Amino acid sequence: MMVNCVRCAGTFRLHEVDIVGTGYRCQTCSVAAALAAAHGVADVGDNLDLATRHSLARRARLQMFGGLFGTAGLFAPAVLATLAMGLGGWTVVLTLIAFYAMTITLGTFGDGLEKWRRYAGVPALPTATVRLLRARPTTSG
Repeated sequence: MMVNCVRCAGTFRLHEVDIVGTGYRCQTCSVAAALAAAHGVADVGDNLDLATRHSLARRARLQMFGGLFGTAGLFAPAVLATLAMGLGGWTVVLTLIAFYAMTITLGTFGDGLEKWRRYAGVPALPTATVRLLRARPTTSG
């Protein structure tokens, strides 16, 4: 039986791959994942089942929207306050605080985007087929 690697999409025999949560991973990709994990970049996503990955992708999408709405919600008042009051006194301080907070919300958007890219494009595994084998009657004679 031939299977495809979930990372490089290469085709391999079943005894040449490792089984991970989303399918099969070839030895080369498994070694690359182990080396990346040794350097602090662990991709445990390959070992998560499909439902968990979809849940993480949904959370990441909500995080992205929160970052965008937070940035928009801070940018508009900061610009309006600056235009209405000019650049003097407390307006400058409040504007700087708003722009600092916008930087944080943009970072939240970027983090959500990175997570969404990691978990959203997961192919569904093929449905397993189970075939029961019957013992052949032995004839002794």
